[in-house]
Amino acid sequence: MDDFYIDPGIGDAALIASVTGSESRSEKALSPAFSDPLGATACIGDSYLANAPPPPEDYETESGNSSKHAHQSNQQHISEHTDNKQDLNYVFPHQAVQQDLQYMSPHHAVHQDLQNMSPHQLLQKDLNELSLDCQPSAPQECDQSRGELFLEASENHFGEMEAEMIKPDIAIVPFTDSQLHALYHNVELEKNMEFVDHWLDTQKNIDKFQLDEMLVNYLRVRTMLSTSKHKYDLDRAHVDTLSKELWVFSSDTIEEEGECEDGNTVVVTRDSKVAEYSDSVAQSLRSRLKQCKETLTEDYSLHCFRAEVLKVRIDEFLHSVIVRQQGGVVERTLVYSTAEEVRLSVSVLFKFLRKDIQDEKMVRDLKQWLDRMVAVVLSEATLYDHLFLLNHIMRCPAGVGKWAAAYIQPAIPLTDLEETSFDNPFLDHLITILATVLLPVKERRSFVQEFRMRHQWQQEASEDDSEQHDKIWTVLDGEGSEDEDPGECWAQLREIDLVALINQIPVDHMFRYVLRIEERDGRDHYNVHHSTQHSFLKLYAFSTQFVYLMREGLKTFNTPKYRQFAKRLGRLIRHTVHYVSDHWENFKKENIGIIDPSMLLRLQVEYDNFFLRAAKCIFSSQKLGTWQYLADIPFATISPNMLWRIFYVLHLDYRDEHHSDFGVDITDWSQALSSPDLQLQFEEKCSEAGDTEVYFLLSAFANMAISRGLEDRAFIERAALDLFDVGFVCETTRETCSKNCRDLLSGVCHKHPFLLTTILGVMSGRVQHIGKLCGYLLQELPWLAWRPELEDMKQVFDWLMMPVSTVESYLARIIISRMDWEHGV
Repeated sequence: MDDFYIDPGIGDAALIASVTGSESRSEKALSPAFSDPLGATACIGDSYLANAPPPPEDYETESGNSSKHAHQSNQQHISEHTDNKQDLNYVFPHQAVQQDLQYMSPHHAVHQDLQNMSPHQLLQKDLNELSLDCQPSAPQECDQSRGELFLEASENHFGEMEAEMIKPDIAIVPFTDSQLHALYHNVELEKNMEFVDHWLDTQKNIDKFQLDEMLVNYLRVRTMLSTSKHKYDLDRAHVDTLSKELWVFSSDTIEEEGECEDGNTVVVTRDSKVAEYSDSVAQSLRSRLKQCKETLTEDYSLHCFRAEVLKVRIDEFLHSVIVRQQGGVVERTLVYSTAEEVRLSVSVLFKFLRKDIQDEKMVRDLKQWLDRMVAVVLSEATLYDHLFLLNHIMRCPAGVGKWAAAYIQPAIPLTDLEETSFDNPFLDHLITILATVLLPVKERRSFVQEFRMRHQWQQEASEDDSEQHDKIWTVLDGEGSEDEDPGECWAQLREIDLVALINQIPVDHMFRYVLRIEERDGRDHYNVHHSTQHSFLKLYAFSTQFVYLMREGLKTFNTPKYRQFAKRLGRLIRHTVHYVSDHWENFKKENIGIIDPSMLLRLQVEYDNFFLRAAKCIFSSQKLGTWQYLADIPFATISPNMLWRIFYVLHLDYRDEHHSDFGVDITDWSQALSSPDLQLQFEEKCSEAGDTEVYFLLSAFANMAISRGLEDRAFIERAALDLFDVGFVCETTRETCSKNCRDLLSGVCHKHPFLLTTILGVMSGRVQHIGKLCGYLLQELPWLAWRPELEDMKQVFDWLMMPVSTVESYLARIIISRMDWEHGV
């Protein structure tokens, strides 16, 4: 949860110090707030950006103008150039930055504090030293032996460094979680725990509401009615039984003998049925019929009448509540407001629906009343009302998705092209609803406690049956262990319930809003020009929080029972990465050569780290089938260094505590990945994981290699070698992974035929160890696309000259027979 609820301590001013590479300078530049003379506290954050007046019309921050004079940092040059107000090309960037920041601040009194926060003053001494050997108009002619690269150092009105002084050995530091939180933070989500605590407090005294007593009486009468009906049914069953026993039928054989006129004796045998009337049974039948009459005419009819009367009273009460809410002329109560009456009515109805009621008519009536009241709530619902209903739904017993999912009707954020920030309450509300569904539900067990008793009774009954019949079946999961704890299933929602609730949240509209997509005439209209540099930083911050939320959901439902639901969450992470990646690629294509290179580098760094966070969230959830989405995210859009980092992380243990810093300090990736300890750890992980998970992981390696070009040849070879090692070298994995690795290597080699030479090189020294699997692999590889060098052909001919019975000779014949000889050798 630490990754999810981020400390909102640092504002957009953190953008300034992230490129300096100096810890001491960052501490000053990352000051979260400053006090003004009026006692207020001003932060350089998103709240002021939304209300800040526009900069002056004559203000420019073009990199071409600033780069010519970025080195003139001494005060003499400042005073000389700022005297000429007509020529903006000679204005030092401090003045423009301070002027713009002053417009961003609600108080002009904090102008001096903003000036002190400028990183240019922190770097003044270094700038003076670096400009000693430079001509004023040609900073590129500085002494190259210093090994330093000069870039413009101007700052835009978002508080970011549009361009910076970068040394070749210093990389841009990505934003921390706190800095991302300053770019986008969800106030409603941060206060959601307080809302839940308040909601729980409101549910403690709802039994004092008038509707609660009415429903208690109705439930009691309905219970008595059900009892009377059950008694009548039993008596009626006895009557049917006694009716069959009232007459006792028997068969009798009568034999008569006589003499004919001719003197012969004739014997006649006759069968007859005899019915005997039973007086005792008749007495019992008479008594039972009398009991049926008394039960039907006295108890059942009385309870049925009382139940109907109470039902009418409840209908009238709820109708009066609805009329008062809608402004009708009805006597008002002095205790509750109209809105409180509606909410209390909903709470009481939910309370009774959480009871273990066996009377279907009672449950049906409760749901009908609840439908009416929820319709009233949703007709004029506030954000509070939506969360109020959702918290009730999340504390209902299993099966709630069938009848209560329709109660979730959140508002949709509409795209406003004039809005430059993500400070939309409806967007925040959708994220809060997602968090309420995905995070653990506080005190859920206490709300559904009655179902625990029913579960215990059913379990005891099943144990009694198992004493008579041996229990021969046990449900296991994919790993061979018992599926779940049977004693806890009563307190959990079913997977189908969670799917029904998630389907009510319009995630598609959420991404339409953040990607600036308009809906006109029933069609989506997308234009990347509607996005700015700062909106991209906010997009990364928002997407990071969304991905973190999906990760928390994967942790909450990390059991085989919710396997399909976990796949849905993994698919949402994949979609998020695809949306952001496509948007970023379009933005780069449309703005190439327009955006300052250093700002473009900053955006690329933030995109890379967002990609890393998303990959981490998917990778941290094993045994749920979510690893399949690792192979379907666009690795072509990230930088080579980040590609190596993610590839390195996928070799580690999937649990979070083993990820540490994600190899951020590694400089030689080939050497790190060639470490015997890392290779052994990876092979052990593959041997212990399930076959499906290993296939997904290896597919991700293959997708990484296929998505890159020849400029990343070293990485492509490293990924192919890992596939080769797992599928054909490692003795513990090759038996189960050889087929999958063969298919994956074939696909990679189709895209990059030079890998055939690499595979032959590593195979040449291990033919005897691998054995016949070498031929199994080479038969599938695309030798038609291979363009060998002389050294490669020499290797093949050396194998061909070996005895025919050897594996090497067999491999050489496979290669030669499948090569493309159309153009000769």
